[in-house]
Amino acid sequence: MRRLSLMVAFLFAASLSGCAGFLTGYGAIRPDLNVTRTFESFQMNPSYVYYYSGSEMYPNALIGLDKKYTLEPDLWKKTGPSPKTFKDIILQMKTQALNVGQTQHGFSILDDQGRPIGAWYSILGATTSVKMIDERTVLIYQPPLNTYDKYEEVFFDVGEVNMFAVMQEFIKVGYKRYIYPEHARFFTRDAEFPGYEAGRGYPGGGGTTGEVFNVAYARAMMQAALSI
Repeated sequence: MRRLSLMVAFLFAASLSGCAGFLTGYGAIRPDLNVTRTFESFQMNPSYVYYYSGSEMYPNALIGLDKKYTLEPDLWKKTGPSPKTFKDIILQMKTQALNVGQTQHGFSILDDQGRPIGAWYSILGATTSVKMIDERTVLIYQPPLNTYDKYEEVFFDVGEVNMFAVMQEFIKVGYKRYIYPEHARFFTRDAEFPGYEAGRGYPGGGGTTGEVFNVAYARAMMQAALSI
């Protein structure tokens, strides 16, 4: 079992966008609750062509791309599912995610100008990069075939990911966007607050104390990286 430190914005910037959301010619993938709701209410956008990666039964990623754009590479499999098939795919993806202790999430696919051109649906561990070949051709890398390998979310300082190295890369490329302290780990102090809800629906079970820990740890890494 892999043990990964998670801060959602770190993963989005470093993994989902391949550290490319702020580089010339590269687009990005941005978390979007509305996209999550659209997929999980089984709504198909008539302006999109849908593709999947991995198993047809439970893809490791399902995307919809505006019909005005051409997708590369051709390793993605085009699917023109009926509403029933589309619903079945979503439900099977959700079941597979739960089998490894994860949940599926929706993301907006953005071009290199920050304009939405499609939608992405996968677990957080799915990695990709988005590159604009030209104005109407987009290269979207498929996530690894082992995307559903089970992993455990842990505190920043005990996982396999070198979070300080990630922060150093952010400083190096002049990253100016946000870092979001999601998936906070659980502290017993959180349970003492009235109205505490474990994780507020997110993995990790943390609350306010966990979020403070995430912010403080991230800021300490930022200050250390800037001092080098």
